[in-house]
Amino acid sequence: MKNRTGIENPGKTELNVCVEISREWEGREVADDLAGKIKKSVPVPKFILLFATIEYKNEFKSILSGMKKEFPDSPLVGGTVAGFTVPQGCYTRGVTAFALHYPNMDIAVGVGRNTKRSPEKAARGCAKAIKAGLSKSKWENKLLFDVISGTEIPNMPGMGHGVIKSGAMSTLVKGGMKITQFVVQKSIGREEDVLNEMLKNLPGFSMLGGSTIDNLKMGKNFQFFNEDILTNSIICLGMTTDLKFDSDFGHGAKVDKEFKITKISDNRQIVYEINGRPAPEEFPRIFNRPADIIFDEKYFFKRFPFFPCGVMEGDKLMVRPFVMILKDSMLSMSKFTKEDVFTLTISGKSMIDAVNGILKTSHKPEFGLFISCALRLMTLGSEICREREILMNYFGSKPFLVIYTAGENVKNADEKMYYLNESIASMLFWR
Repeated sequence: MKNRTGIENPGKTELNVCVEISREWEGREVADDLAGKIKKSVPVPKFILLFATIEYKNEFKSILSGMKKEFPDSPLVGGTVAGFTVPQGCYTRGVTAFALHYPNMDIAVGVGRNTKRSPEKAARGCAKAIKAGLSKSKWENKLLFDVISGTEIPNMPGMGHGVIKSGAMSTLVKGGMKITQFVVQKSIGREEDVLNEMLKNLPGFSMLGGSTIDNLKMGKNFQFFNEDILTNSIICLGMTTDLKFDSDFGHGAKVDKEFKITKISDNRQIVYEINGRPAPEEFPRIFNRPADIIFDEKYFFKRFPFFPCGVMEGDKLMVRPFVMILKDSMLSMSKFTKEDVFTLTISGKSMIDAVNGILKTSHKPEFGLFISCALRLMTLGSEICREREILMNYFGSKPFLVIYTAGENVKNADEKMYYLNESIASMLFWR
């Protein structure tokens, strides 16, 4: 028998997978709803991935405790997302759970805390637990699924909506952000620092993961491990198995104009000069748009995804959006690894077409996991349902889960790790 919420393969080791949702409002009702649905297909999960939108903030405790009561021996990993796409539909409010049972698999969970203050230390603590938990496993294929705290913009006077035109306030904000990063850990997520250190300690793993987020306001996000509700942490599910898997990513962007970063911060995220001129002055000129249009104080968070730029890493194009504009500089969500940068062109059609591009495989998948940037959800709006149609046609009766996050990371075992923005990353599993 085959259906969307369970997989049985006569003659093969039993593999059961399901993806369920709940849109109940009370936490206990959410847990009961999800648990009842999961038990019909996966009575004793090897693990559970659980993701919720920020509207359930006050219900997280009862949701997690209710789930652990029903599945006490199943590790639970998850966090807050901007929305999700599943066979049942596309949602920006609700809770979704992915559950799997498969005997030919060992798992271990690692937790690293204070990711913004001490990213390398957090990574090493997380990796140590995974390495110890999987040290005796006999399975050769290794995968890390990570959930990591994303960017949180501090609520400081003058922060506005991502555009600060005052020179004095810009200086105050930059200095204040350095303080808040270490004291209250409200800042850029530092995901790349955490993940790169993780992989130094866990070579040979494939990887898929995303940065937790709220409802795109970048205020507060949370990570889940069993009944614990965490902040500024990385939760990583490590697994070894005889299942096969392969990753890819896409965004639909194409290179347009080339420019050069001529002054940048040590952490490679604050750009001061472009083409030898102040970055906030040169950037609009390159796009041939008035600065007041691109850097509108009221609508910047809605408009910045439409003015993307990117860098080449090998033969891969990385989208790198700016999320804050100061008087003398521009703040990127991710690191610029090179000075040679490009403006990009991207459309709704090319973003949807990118989904088809990451589904190419000669194998028939049993299920799929996808991490998509929340900016794609914001810019596509209701057209995000076209993404679901593509996945429905591709997977047929097999389950899939797409979560919308503040950043995406993906890696095949024999390749480098890519940290992404405005992209969608996939991991397809088969036997």
